[in-house]
Amino acid sequence: MKKRIVALLLVLSMLLSAAFAMTPMKEIQYVAPYLTGLEKIAARVEKEVLRSDNMQTLLNLYSEMQEEFERIYTMQAIATLRQMQNATSKYYAEQYTHSSQMYSEAYELVRETLVCMVESEYEPRFRKLWGDETVDALLESQAIDEEEQAIYAELAQKRERYRALSLEPMATIDGKQYFMDEVSEFTLRRRIYDQWARDLGQIYIDIVGLCKKLDKNYFLLTYQAYNRSYTPVDAAVFEETVAASFAKVYEKVENSVAFGESDLIWDDRMEDLFDIAAQGFASVDESLVASYDLMKKNRLFDVEYSETKSSGAFTVAFPSYESVFLYVQPTDEISALTSFYHEFGHFNQMRQGNLHVYWPGEQADLDSAEVTSQALPLLMSDQVDDLFGEKVGEVFTKEALINTLFAIPSACAIDAFEQFAFSTENLTYEALCRKFDELCKTYRLPWNGQTWPQIQHIYNAPGYYISYAVSATSAIEVWLKYLENETLGIGTYLAAVDACESGYRAVLAKANLRNPFYSPDLMEEISSAAEKTFRVMVDTYDHWAEESVDRFVRSGLTSGYRASDGKTYFRPDQNITRAEFVKLLYGICTDEELSEESTQFTDVEQGTWYARYVAWASREGLVKGVSETEFRPDDTITRQDMAVMLYRYLSWRKKSVSNTGEVAIADKGEISPYARDAVATLYRAKILKGFPNGAFAPRDTVTRAAAITAICGAYDYIGESVDMPEEEKGYAVMPAFMPAQLLVPTVQ
Repeated sequence: MKKRIVALLLVLSMLLSAAFAMTPMKEIQYVAPYLTGLEKIAARVEKEVLRSDNMQTLLNLYSEMQEEFERIYTMQAIATLRQMQNATSKYYAEQYTHSSQMYSEAYELVRETLVCMVESEYEPRFRKLWGDETVDALLESQAIDEEEQAIYAELAQKRERYRALSLEPMATIDGKQYFMDEVSEFTLRRRIYDQWARDLGQIYIDIVGLCKKLDKNYFLLTYQAYNRSYTPVDAAVFEETVAASFAKVYEKVENSVAFGESDLIWDDRMEDLFDIAAQGFASVDESLVASYDLMKKNRLFDVEYSETKSSGAFTVAFPSYESVFLYVQPTDEISALTSFYHEFGHFNQMRQGNLHVYWPGEQADLDSAEVTSQALPLLMSDQVDDLFGEKVGEVFTKEALINTLFAIPSACAIDAFEQFAFSTENLTYEALCRKFDELCKTYRLPWNGQTWPQIQHIYNAPGYYISYAVSATSAIEVWLKYLENETLGIGTYLAAVDACESGYRAVLAKANLRNPFYSPDLMEEISSAAEKTFRVMVDTYDHWAEESVDRFVRSGLTSGYRASDGKTYFRPDQNITRAEFVKLLYGICTDEELSEESTQFTDVEQGTWYARYVAWASREGLVKGVSETEFRPDDTITRQDMAVMLYRYLSWRKKSVSNTGEVAIADKGEISPYARDAVATLYRAKILKGFPNGAFAPRDTVTRAAAITAICGAYDYIGESVDMPEEEKGYAVMPAFMPAQLLVPTVQ
């Protein structure tokens, strides 16, 4: 690509008045755009620049050009929306392609016309009006030649091919076309998925190749076009910080948090649900109320589920109509709420700010726009609790926060992946899969190497994704301020909204937020807040029993110990008592509500926290005590007594274990007679195993980590594990329009 305009031509932007009155959606019409109007204006400019004392005429023509370019931009935006609302419509697919082509050509025509203006005798006056930087950038720019035009046309075709293919998994195998949703047999479904992913991946490889033909530094130029205050090198440093520290915290949250079921079941219109949700806006600021009222009054939204709509959520501006439109394809109610608040953050900011019609070299500052949209769902957590009840509020808060947390490692991984793709010669699908798999492990993400072809933004907006990570970091800082002081947090949010039009650096300065690239302490604070909020066990990172402990925490069977620092500790290496073990056993057996009942054990007093669990286990035959009258609840359980209780658990579940074959236990003679069969049975089932020296150490005490690992082993042995079979792992589909914060749902 020849040198383009890289300076922001803010002075050339069409700025609409703040808090504009919106045009109703029924008055917004799509009319296929053409260049006729712009071409007439360009022809007039060529003549008028030859005349003397004609500056005012040129400025008038400039205003006309702004208006016409704005109209073409708006038609492209409407076509984009219509295409999303009618995903299977051939007409709107064609109109999207047409309007995108017209916008691209209009962009170039505007550039040529502006160059014509400043190359005239009026150059000194334009320098005074627009500034030397802008005029110099225009004079240094060059026209797109025929070869580049052909590349851009091919890029458009590739992206349209991706859009059509990404709608649902399908593939041609042995000459026959299959849709995965219509196939039940696993092996064939796997083949369809593999071929579909490979076909998508090849489109991406082709797109990268075309972009690099335009300019070998294409990826760097995307950062400049997004008006970022940092480079890919800066991003790589940030990504290293996230990988080294925060990624393991996110993984911990993901592995150990149970979202729980919300009792919010909504059978009415989503619009009605959002009307209730919007009642919380008054607690933040009246400007949000005004934005919502305008949106409703003018019907500038589409939030109902439809099979014809593409998945996802977005907000789009129609500058010619001074309007903004909010789109949501809802899934479940909680996700719909988080998506609505996120997109309404964009809607409100765009309504209160200025709608830019981007001229050559301009681009939106994505980081600033995403700060306010990602912060709003977090700020609304208290309001959701008040509006929908504590249970809904708890689930919403978890989802809103974990989505925002997820944006950080996922966006870093995707940006690192794109940097690899654009810096590697002779790209292959296999190499990209290996790299993405490596990055998923580095950033501890719930994806694998085959899921990358479904990330929509890498096709249509290279270099976009890192904005999610950067803005999410700032959005969480806004929320942390809110937790410290609600007034402070809301004030910070409103300052960020006001500063959005000036860019990310202005948001940081005016809202008094830290720069994520130069504030390692900020990531530490976010990590600490996540650990406290989700009560993750901070002392089990990389512990040998971490997976088992996380499973118990996620299932709600253990909650650890809250310390004075606000964090939760599991104390994995602390010995577990007989009473504590019985409670854990109860957790995997039943959710029966227990009432107080007496037992034969004289040392189990009614009213103690463990009395009902011991009574239940005794009633079910899982424990018999150390004698007919003693249970010794506070004694540390021994390995052989643990084996006996787990053996009885298998019997209680009517799960038999083959008793054939000798079991090699070096200290078999030290096992008490009452426990020998139990230990041997659990050895054969591979639920328990001895130490490296072959000993079982029957009278050794049991740590909390060892106890939970053994219980998980017994639970899995009886076949009640809900974990996915190994052959199904890695078989997942992302939504076609995947917000960075969404987890990857598994295809069943």
